[in-house]
Amino acid sequence: MLERTEATTILSTVTVKFIAIRRLSKQSLGFIFCIDQYRAQIKKLQDSEAEIKAVSVNYAALLKEKEVHLINEVNSSLKQNLMFVEMSHIRNDLNHEISEIEKENSSLKTEKDKLVVALKASTKNFRPDVSETLSTLSNSVDEVHRKNILVKRRWNNPCGKWREI
Repeated sequence: MLERTEATTILSTVTVKFIAIRRLSKQSLGFIFCIDQYRAQIKKLQDSEAEIKAVSVNYAALLKEKEVHLINEVNSSLKQNLMFVEMSHIRNDLNHEISEIEKENSSLKTEKDKLVVALKASTKNFRPDVSETLSTLSNSVDEVHRKNILVKRRWNNPCGKWREI
């Protein structure tokens, strides 16, 4: 048999090893607990990263949509400005043509008046059918004058279409 001192030595060695193992297992349990905590934190961070990526993709889509909207607004404004400039040129050209027609009308009217006065003076009591010819001539010149005024009034529509009055 073993001697008592040897037995106590073995027993003390086993006890020390048991205590060391017990301490080690407590430490390893602590480490395992810490590792589990770290794993949970890593998972939370990965989930947060995925959420951040999704939010950034949505934000980029919103920025692109806003940019497209702004571009469409600018494009619409430019189209309106171009249309306004074109209409302005058309109106200027039309006003120029109308003023030319008015000048022609006024010169025709003065010529007509002079002609009527001259003919009336020269044909007083000469022939009755001459006065009818003069009134017919006067009426035809007045009709031309009325048509030119209608041309002037017809151009109302800003889209450039003729409108009947």
